[in-house]
Amino acid sequence: MSFPIAIGICENDLRFDLTFLKEFAAPAVDLRVTPVRGGTLNAKTARLVERQATAMKAARLSVCALVVHHDVDRSSHGHRIKAVRRWFKNNGLGKHGLALVVCAPDPCLERWLCLAEGIHGRVRGTKPSAGGEPWKVAWNPRKGIALDRVRAAAKRAREALRGQPDFDAFLAEWSQAFGS
Repeated sequence: MSFPIAIGICENDLRFDLTFLKEFAAPAVDLRVTPVRGGTLNAKTARLVERQATAMKAARLSVCALVVHHDVDRSSHGHRIKAVRRWFKNNGLGKHGLALVVCAPDPCLERWLCLAEGIHGRVRGTKPSAGGEPWKVAWNPRKGIALDRVRAAAKRAREALRGQPDFDAFLAEWSQAFGS
């Protein structure tokens, strides 16, 4: 039995996004994530996804989904989801038979990391105009190797983040695409 294969796009900041997605997917989904500068979703990024999907099909690999991570930042969750779906549709990426899975942490992945690690009570100054900065500040100075902490948070995410609307939306799309 083969694992489902998915292509992923994420921001390339500190590799937290890539590490979180890879660990979240393991061991059920072979997720091949490409970090792109600032998470930019443009025609160049669409061509990258197109090349990856075409190459995988040529190698007789069945790609079932495109996972796009893009922090909400100072936008709204609904606006970010619409923007990603519009980019997917406008660039014709659905013609490859890919399901779209949008991972849009509100306001940022560090919020999910803080919640999963149980340190959200120490976060100060959270408001829409602050974006993800308060969460990033709370996450970064902790002890331990940062990417190991990200992996541990990703392993706990399904239980620790349930009930968070942004995570639940991501998990629903994930479950629909991969059945897990």
